Amino acid sequence: MSKKLSAEAMAMLCDAELVSTWQEGRDEAFEVLYLRYVPGLVNLAAKKTGSRELAKEMVQDVFFDFYKRKLHLDPQGAIKAYLHHALRHRVYNYYREVMIRKKHEASIVRLQQAEENRTETDVNYHELQQLLRHGVSGLPVKCREVFVLSREEHLSNKEIASRLNISVNTVEQHMRKALQRLRGSMQHYLMWLLAMGSVFLGR
Repeated sequence: MSKKLSAEAMAMLCDAELVSTWQEGRDEAFEVLYLRYVPGLVNLAAKKTGSRELAKEMVQDVFFDFYKRKLHLDPQGAIKAYLHHALRHRVYNYYREVMIRKKHEASIVRLQQAEENRTETDVNYHELQQLLRHGVSGLPVKCREVFVLSREEHLSNKEIASRLNISVNTVEQHMRKALQRLRGSMQHYLMWLLAMGSVFLGR
């Protein structure tokens, strides 16, 4: 291939002739290939990604790698197919990275939400504990004794009756009275308490 071709004549060469001329040392041939395929590749990438700026970056990367492979290219190879394949590969990698990033971000959000929910639950639980202790301290003496033995020492009604030397029926009456008073003083937290299945109220 003559090295004295004009720019106009070089633009008329086919892809195989341009690659050969480029490999012979004339970078003008690469420029012709670049101008020949860039518009179509950018349009294709823009359709696939929805971003023309991103499409331009992808096509620049494709041609950068293409330039580095100068001496390994087969002049008789399908240059257009090669460039389109390289671009499709970049689009695929882009969407794979987007999916991985979204999964990672979603995992972080789930962890943050779980931590926030756990913190809120811990706060509610401690508030409930304080309210319960305050409510228990305000019970009549015998009601408080029965309640504490039942809910903190986990004794049965029969065991409480034996320890306090009262009847099982009396134990049940004290428990009903204690629970009624505690529910009244803790009405704001009652639904939360029942949902949590607290060991303190009703078993």
